[in-house]
Amino acid sequence: MIQARHLFYGIAMLDKFKGLGWKKPYLIYGMCDETFSINCSAEIPEGIDRGWFYFFVTLLNQFYWVASATLGGVLGSFIHFNTEGLDFVMTAMFVVIFLEQWLKEKHHASEWIGLAASVGCLLLFGADNFLVPTMICILAPSAGKGKRGDRTMTLAQQIITVGMCVLATLLTRFLPFAVFNARKPTPQYIHYLGELLPGAIFAMLVIYCLKNVSVLAAPFGLPEFIAVAAVIVLHVWKRNNLLSIGVGTALYMFLIQVVF
Repeated sequence: MIQARHLFYGIAMLDKFKGLGWKKPYLIYGMCDETFSINCSAEIPEGIDRGWFYFFVTLLNQFYWVASATLGGVLGSFIHFNTEGLDFVMTAMFVVIFLEQWLKEKHHASEWIGLAASVGCLLLFGADNFLVPTMICILAPSAGKGKRGDRTMTLAQQIITVGMCVLATLLTRFLPFAVFNARKPTPQYIHYLGELLPGAIFAMLVIYCLKNVSVLAAPFGLPEFIAVAAVIVLHVWKRNNLLSIGVGTALYMFLIQVVF
């Protein structure tokens, strides 16, 4: 279900990708979270070609993702250290992208809808079932306008799983562009959704990353809340994505490995 966010990314970029010719399929294919955040909110300087701007942002992000994953895979087999808490990098990334959406808008109805719907549905439906109700709640305002045991997968199962994830991601990215004809004006309702969804979806993803944090048992969510607060303060101050994500993740790893 978490891949469904790409449907909303596509809706938000329908008008921006119109008329881009051969670049459009690659832009859709390479529309990861960071690329969407930049291309959706960027104010392209006068005299800069819109299509080439989107293209090189997408290409750069794809290059550093592939290069970093490859480098991490190679070095990871030689360098061994305690990686507990490293997964907070995803939380920090979504917090930073959410902040970028917040800071670029004068009105924050979208972000508040996303936060309120996510927290409310998390409390009502639980950590494992809140995504679908949250998406319904996010879409609703625009209409007026269990733990499991560890399992080891075989190589074949891993390949099938990765393949299904790839297909689901590609399907959700391309579907909005296939449904709505680029030669016709985008329906007003869909255009409105494109304006509403980005901030709300990133708010939902932040809550999704924190869904299993317990405030009733030690350490009462303090490592997560301290690290998220650090990411927010640092990003509002410096507006540097890499610095905010890196420092926030390092702080979280220190907190859970040393302090708590």
